[in-house]
Amino acid sequence: MCLIIYSPDGHIPRKHLKRGLESNPDGWGYMYAEAGEIVIRKGMTPKEFWAAWKDDRPSGPVVWHARIGTHGTKGIDNCHPFPVKGHGLAVAHNGVINRESVKDSPLSDTRLFIQNVLEKLARNFLRRPELVRLISGYIGSS
Repeated sequence: MCLIIYSPDGHIPRKHLKRGLESNPDGWGYMYAEAGEIVIRKGMTPKEFWAAWKDDRPSGPVVWHARIGTHGTKGIDNCHPFPVKGHGLAVAHNGVINRESVKDSPLSDTRLFIQNVLEKLARNFLRRPELVRLISGYIGSS
């Protein structure tokens, strides 16, 4: 299963990042906020990660994801996190969203879920309990 690490202050111990990259070889990504915008970085190799991480040095909340590909191609296009277009949000997911798994699709289940469900919801969907329940039903306990 993929790995997600959240840090409220941007500090993630190097040993955890190194181990995550070694154990989850199908790409990585992270997101943080800067000047009111979500910054997303992605790559496929540990070398790319360490260069980006050194340049960015997030000092506030950061979400980091290392992927083990289960659905979709193994490439940067399926690395998390993903922006939710038109919503000012981004998503990283750990596990499989079964309702969105399409055999032989080049897109991951998470990318399909964002395109087919989240991007079609009202802009303020996270403030609407009925829509949060709908989303919870899709993603399950992952």
